[in-house]
Amino acid sequence: MSSSLEELTNILDRVLASLDPWTDPPRPGLSSIDPNPAESSPTVVLALPRSEALAGTQRVIRVTVKAACTRCGGSGTVGGRGRTCRRCNGAGTVAVERQLRVRLPPGLSDGTKLRIDGEGGVPTAGEAPADLFILIQVEP
Repeated sequence: MSSSLEELTNILDRVLASLDPWTDPPRPGLSSIDPNPAESSPTVVLALPRSEALAGTQRVIRVTVKAACTRCGGSGTVGGRGRTCRRCNGAGTVAVERQLRVRLPPGLSDGTKLRIDGEGGVPTAGEAPADLFILIQVEP
């Protein structure tokens, strides 16, 4: 490789590294890339045109997550006698559809997994919210 080509490659590497969304400052909402999402965390597959994957974009996504049942407060029982809640069938959680606006950083490639902290719903009543994972599929 010629010296000028190497120099250009080094400059481009530095420029692309400065645009890396996972370095300081953190971008709100997207915290990290995790190749192995937790089993209790929902994953949304998001197809993007190559141009949007390279440039970055914003999208509204719909996701069905578990949330504490509002009828029983997540306990799975109602009333003073411990009757099973009919809304959640005693599970303490119900499926809820949510819409989230997410900002997708530039430079995404096919198969990238993004994690959005705390947006994956509550897998079991009383637990901390799970993370939501977005699996990127870049269209040809």
